[in-house]
Amino acid sequence: MKKKTDITLQDAMKGMFDELKMTAKLQEVQLSAVWERLMGPEVATYTSAIRIKNGDLILTIVSAPLKRDLTFRREEIRTGVNALLGSEVVLQVHIR
Repeated sequence: MKKKTDITLQDAMKGMFDELKMTAKLQEVQLSAVWERLMGPEVATYTSAIRIKNGDLILTIVSAPLKRDLTFRREEIRTGVNALLGSEVVLQVHIR
């Protein structure tokens, strides 16, 4: 029988991550794990770093032509990442 103070394990973990300010890092790890499936193997191969900081998705791309292509696809990347993470986490995409 559940009491009113009982919470699910999922809610407890979410509360712990929020309290320890680890939510952004967890989202980075989730995004890194599925980046190839989201963007394709070519983009994943040339992506050297993925960071989320203060609503900004910061991608480090090592190929200049791909960097230029992704610059034009920022909105597509933003909506895809937010859909994957299940909330409006990314407000802007920066490609370096």
